[in-house]
Order: sequence, then structure tokens, then C-alpha cells
Amino acid sequence: MTLQTEKAERTPESLVLQIVTTYISRRVESRTGMRWAEVQGSPREKDFKEAKTKVAKDAFLAVRARTGGDFVNYFATTLCSVAQHVDDESYFTLSQQLHSDTDRIRTLTLLALSARG
Repeated sequence: MTLQTEKAERTPESLVLQIVTTYISRRVESRTGMRWAEVQGSPREKDFKEAKTKVAKDAFLAVRARTGGDFVNYFATTLCSVAQHVDDESYFTLSQQLHSDTDRIRTLTLLALSARG
């Protein structure tokens, strides 16, 4: 991995996508007990995909209904309610952006939920 790649991975876009992806996969696992690696190619794959779509859709609708401080609170208490493994620099980048450019992070969150659902 190059330094340029490492810096690119610390963009708000990549951080939000990482948080959304982690949230969806862990919520699906907690609700269904299924992990993608275990069900891929099996008859349960369809059930996994349906659960993933439901988690993403529910979160999408919840984010869409919230703006400003309500969105920030939802992001921190719901999307970050599962363990999110980010380094210090990524944490600082995201926390600053979440408060200084809330609308942008909200839009990125909606896009990520749509892309991962």
C-alpha cells in the first residue's frame, strides 16, 4: 500500500463507506447469525441478501428522516453502535467532518447505504 493510497482511504467518503459496510454486516450477523463468508453460494445466500437489504433500507430511511444534530446523534449511536475499527487519524477526520459538514456526511451515508443495500 502506498502513502497516496493510505491518504485516499482516509477520505470522508471511504470512512463513511467503511462504517456503513461494517454496520450492515454486523447487524445482519446479530439478527440472523449469518456471515457472508459462510452462506455465499449456499441456499441461505438469498436469506442473507434479504436481511442485508432490510438493514440497509431501514437505516437509509432513518438517516433520510434526520438532519443536523439528529443525524449526528443517529450516526454516533446507531451506525457506530457496532465495533468500528478505525485508526486515530481516520477518527479525527470523520469526527471533524461530522460536525463541520454534517449535510455532506449525511449525503455520503445515504449513498453508502444505497450502494451496500
